[in-house]
Amino acid sequence: RRRGRAATNRSALAPMPSSSYRIAAPAVAAPKSAPPSAGLSTLDTAFRLWCLHEALKLLHEPTWSPWVLTCGVAVAAAAVAPRQPLVALALTLRLCDTAMLMPFCWDSFYWCFQIDGGLLLLLLLCAASADRDAVARSWAEICRLQLSLFYASAAWWKLNTSFLDPRTSCAPMFFLTLLPTLGYTPSPAVALGVRNLAPAATIGGEACIGLLLAAASNRLRRLGVCLALLLHLGISLTPSPNNATPFSLAMAARLLVTQAPALTALLRHAAERRRTALLAAAAAAAATGIQCARALSFDSRGGRLGQGVADWWVAAFGALATLGVRAIALAEAGGGGGGGGG
Repeated sequence: RRRGRAATNRSALAPMPSSSYRIAAPAVAAPKSAPPSAGLSTLDTAFRLWCLHEALKLLHEPTWSPWVLTCGVAVAAAAVAPRQPLVALALTLRLCDTAMLMPFCWDSFYWCFQIDGGLLLLLLLCAASADRDAVARSWAEICRLQLSLFYASAAWWKLNTSFLDPRTSCAPMFFLTLLPTLGYTPSPAVALGVRNLAPAATIGGEACIGLLLAAASNRLRRLGVCLALLLHLGISLTPSPNNATPFSLAMAARLLVTQAPALTALLRHAAERRRTALLAAAAAAAATGIQCARALSFDSRGGRLGQGVADWWVAAFGALATLGVRAIALAEAGGGGGGGGG
């Protein structure tokens, strides 16, 4: 009996087969000393989202001055090797560039200046050896709270007689020019109803985004991100010259920073990465096609057929928004991806 018990104890202490280790491996946290090449980190994803938007802005510069080239090299270096000192240098240069434009710049420049300034302050307060996941969670949280305040403020400051009056508000113009782009031309009676409801609908939408982003529930926060992306899709597809696609792209990049854990999970999965790349390419092509068709339609009526030019900001927004929505959908389906500002 003693020999039997000893054999049983030995068998209980014996190592499991290697296949069991392979199954359990994903649940084991990676050691903090793992090299950067061990896998894509959440902070890398967040940094590269910021670098993507800044690179697109720099490509849009009319002239390549030494200053623009310096900023471009710094942003490219931060994208290739997203280490904190390189990102801090790129942030400093881009913040100085925005500061030199003030006060003669769009409101969105102030939004981005504050969000990016928050990241720079965070990087200066955190040592280069700080836990990268903790830094990513902190930035996602700071970014989410700032965006919540910005959208709520946008709704609040529209509560004035000029915006609420359809005769002086810009909201009816955006709604009524967007609908034909989406394939629906309202009758005069419907157009009048849209005209009267557009100001309140705009205020309600922006207020909802602000409240959802500030919610305690990860699901509600994700819903807020999706609602904001829907708002910016409408802004992007509004016919020129009333669209503001660069603004939409700037906000999309920073909205997705709050979803960096879900995006990182998607990018680590090869099959989902390929599938999402195809969806993003299709969305970019569709958004560009809609925008070009509408531009050509306007040109043909004015006798200037062929002057509609593809807006590559629209294509970039379509691809980025698709990436974000796909990551959020997978996170919701898996019941995870919510750590750190999800």
